[in-house]
Amino acid sequence: DESLEQLKIWMPWASHEPTSLAAKVQRLRLMRSQFDLDQDYAMGAFNLTESVLIGSTGLHKRAEVGSLEIGYWVHSAHQNQGFATEMAQTLAQLAFEYHGIQRLEIRCDP
Repeated sequence: DESLEQLKIWMPWASHEPTSLAAKVQRLRLMRSQFDLDQDYAMGAFNLTESVLIGSTGLHKRAEVGSLEIGYWVHSAHQNQGFATEMAQTLAQLAFEYHGIQRLEIRCDP
């Protein structure tokens, strides 16, 4: 909730917040099923003890076949600490080494 106003600008799902716990559970189940079906790869980003949510990240099949797109958001309390850089670096390695893609995209808006 602390980052919701920022997220509404960039994340379509955020415009529907706040939603019920049941709706959040349903969205998480959809993300999990898409991951398991090799359709989309959304992941949480946590601190080392997995007790604090830093943000969310993922590899998305939005572009041409054989390519993926990096997506992420960082909780407002954790911005400017290198987490987005670390997420992008890790996802790039995962995309090329595990998925064997030929093209990786990341989009930004200054």
